[in-house]
Amino acid sequence: MSESSITELPREVRAAGHGFRLRSSAALGVAADWSESLGASITAEFYERPVVVRSGRSGAIELLELDALGAWAIDAVDGSISMLRAPLDGALLADILEGPVLLHALAGSGAFALHASAIRRADGAVHALIADSGTGKSTLAAHAIAHGWQRVADDLLPITADDVRGALAWPCYRQPKLPADAQWSGPESLPLGALVALRRGPSARREALAPAAAADLFLRNTVATRIFSRAGLAAHLRASAAISERVAKGTLAAWRLTVPERAEDLSGAAAEALAALVED
Repeated sequence: MSESSITELPREVRAAGHGFRLRSSAALGVAADWSESLGASITAEFYERPVVVRSGRSGAIELLELDALGAWAIDAVDGSISMLRAPLDGALLADILEGPVLLHALAGSGAFALHASAIRRADGAVHALIADSGTGKSTLAAHAIAHGWQRVADDLLPITADDVRGALAWPCYRQPKLPADAQWSGPESLPLGALVALRRGPSARREALAPAAAADLFLRNTVATRIFSRAGLAAHLRASAAISERVAKGTLAAWRLTVPERAEDLSGAAAEALAALVED
């Protein structure tokens, strides 16, 4: 596969209010010796498979090498992405672009994807459900539909937090585990009302999280941080500070929600947890 394969891709990938055009490396002005600007390698995961990652800069251009998944150049200011080296498996091209490459680009623009499900009441703010895999965030989001909630996201939720727009959720991001007819089709952005750390326990219970704990929840559950550039990492820390400040001011809620451990009655357990989530 050659760079000419870029013509087979969408003209733009978009999430969290940012669009990135697909352009040739020549159009981006990337130096021919770009690989010499890459730093030390680290190991990250892509679809639960290890990937050796190297990153660096060529002038104002961010460089991202993903081993067999190709190499990419990103200009966050200009809103452009270029394929410097094609992935070995061309069938993965769209997934790579919409996954690690787009997440890297978004981080440089101040938007970050949480490993979270998300729900909202009609015309209400988004509640991001955050937990380790297997805790039941997708299960709770799925059962919430029968109790008058909308499922906004299943596994990935881009968010932004700044002084100008406040805390926003951007659910128009493809959810890999959901079929096409279950993808979010509503507004591009929604107010983010709460970060909710889920855990299992004997009975439903909601407890407030301190501002520092909310910031830590955000930092620990942001996807793809190992491939962020220095600029992306700095923006990540600024966003965590903004979240902590908003929790302290009461403009963003942060809770720990215990979901009853009842495998024989998942719907009932979800109903109790959702009732506890919105209690006064």
